[in-house]
This record gives sequence, C-alpha cells and structure tokens, in this order.
Amino acid sequence: MSWYVTRPPTPSAIPGLLQVWADTYRKSRWAGALPNNIYWDAYSEAFRQLLNRGARVLVAASAEHPELVLGWIVYEPTARGEVVCHYAYVKPLYRRRGLANALLDAAGLTKDCVYTFRTEDARFWPKAKYVPGIARRKEA
Repeated sequence: MSWYVTRPPTPSAIPGLLQVWADTYRKSRWAGALPNNIYWDAYSEAFRQLLNRGARVLVAASAEHPELVLGWIVYEPTARGEVVCHYAYVKPLYRRRGLANALLDAAGLTKDCVYTFRTEDARFWPKAKYVPGIARRKEA
C-alpha cells in the first residue's frame, strides 16, 4: 500500500486549495500584470468559473492521516475528449517523491499534457503544451 492516496477533496478544503493556487501562481512570471489590489478577486472568480464549468480536483493525502493533504491537481475533460491540467501543486516537504506524477496519472494525464496556468515548475514537464486560452473560454 502507498504512503498516500488520491481522492476528491472535502468541500471545506476547496477554499484553502484555491488560496494556495492564487498565492503560488502570483509568484509566476506568467501571472501577468494584474494589479495586486484586484488579483485575488480576479483569480478567485476565474477558479470559481473553472470549477462551475466542470473542472475537477483530486488531492494526494496521507494514507495514515487522510485529512493531511500533500498536494492536489485541478484538471478538466474537454469537449474533444482530451483532459487539460489547470494546476498541480505539491507541498514543498513532499516534492520529489512522485506525487505530481501520481496526481497526473489519477487525472488521466501524462507529462506531455496541455496545461493552462504556467509556473517555473513547467520545466519538469518539457513536452507539455501551454495553452492558457482554454482557461479563459466559457467551456473547455
């Protein structure tokens, strides 16, 4: 048995995951020139819209302590039958242990997937394709 499990998050965990997404993406040079005073409102609305249109979230949690979230992924099946990764995050303490790859696999993605939110960690997925416009559409 693994030392972690993948599962959907509890509804109460979603706001915290979205906060981490916003906080970590803000540090990305691809986050753009959105002013700090509207950053949270703009991105929380973007995240909410992604979830409302069908984006899914999976977390990697400790097998011993299921409430301990080690990382998570937001992904979405498209109308074409593809799966797009919007964001993946693993807490620093648990990185380099295969969790990001396990989350990709659990979401039906590979390292050459299409993704919409770019950070410095994209260097670990050199064959993946950055297509931010998918996240801006009304439907994937």
